[in-house]
Amino acid sequence: MKRCLILFAAYNGAKFLRQQIDSIRNQTYTNWRLLIRDDGSNDGTVEIVREYCEMDDRIELILNDTERHGAFLNFWQLIDIAYHGEDYDYYFFSDQDDIWEPNKIERMVEFAEEQNEQIPMLFYSDMKIIDGANNIKLAGLNEVMGIGQISGYTEFYSGGYFWGCCIMLNAQLFKLIPPIEASNRYIDIMSHDNFYAKLCLLTGKVFYIDETLIQHREHEANHTKGYRYKLNPFAIIRKCFAIKQLSKVHANGFRQTLVAFDHFRKNGIDLPIMHEIEACIRKGGFKGLRLLKKHGFKRYQRSRTIGFKTVVLLKSYKKYLKRTES
Repeated sequence: MKRCLILFAAYNGAKFLRQQIDSIRNQTYTNWRLLIRDDGSNDGTVEIVREYCEMDDRIELILNDTERHGAFLNFWQLIDIAYHGEDYDYYFFSDQDDIWEPNKIERMVEFAEEQNEQIPMLFYSDMKIIDGANNIKLAGLNEVMGIGQISGYTEFYSGGYFWGCCIMLNAQLFKLIPPIEASNRYIDIMSHDNFYAKLCLLTGKVFYIDETLIQHREHEANHTKGYRYKLNPFAIIRKCFAIKQLSKVHANGFRQTLVAFDHFRKNGIDLPIMHEIEACIRKGGFKGLRLLKKHGFKRYQRSRTIGFKTVVLLKSYKKYLKRTES
């Protein structure tokens, strides 16, 4: 039975914590270890996790006793511990407020084993969106955002396909290069799922499993609150007039790609396509649009495609990109 490691970032998650840990403990696949790192909670989260550690020796708690905190940093610290620790066959990431379907691990491991390839691989599934009362708000993310239909190199420009809670990495991908160091000044904006998705698209294979294997909770306190999955006509019009905000969002996405590329190069991965993508980001304008076309850029929702290309054509993101570099 393959060994699986689940990296679980926690912070003031007491309200939903038990549901998520229970959903992991109730998995049909049992050969897993759960590593939970608390980022300085003061709401009883640590006490709850300690209860589970007493009940299940597959669960381990790590406390952040430093002065540095943050959701992305918390995951990167977990990744660093796992990277330098004992080896596992597959690696998962877990939010503190979701609910995993009972067969999530079993299904993903089964699918991975069917590929029978010793190369870097990333697997991801569809997910339901639920609210704080476990009511289903969206039956599947793929039906509205087309997360299973990546076009060309779109992920390097505009995210929205790979959600950390839905992905599984094989050991060849997870161990390919060291994680980003905590000292990196951009670590607070660099999402781990974004990083590994780009790394795998460049060096291995990505597989989409068209099944909803997780219930992702959207509520006022979590990191993805306010994310718009569906864009109604009013939202589209508002986005067109909110070019400043849209430019800031895309500048942040571009920055993540540039940070990832810099780290890849430091670790011996430097491919021609990386230079083309970087040129598109740096130049923008008509040159940027030509490269987007060459790279097959296309979002499932036409309005997102139009909005993105408008920002690139106007180069309105560039001043925000420069600010992050200063």
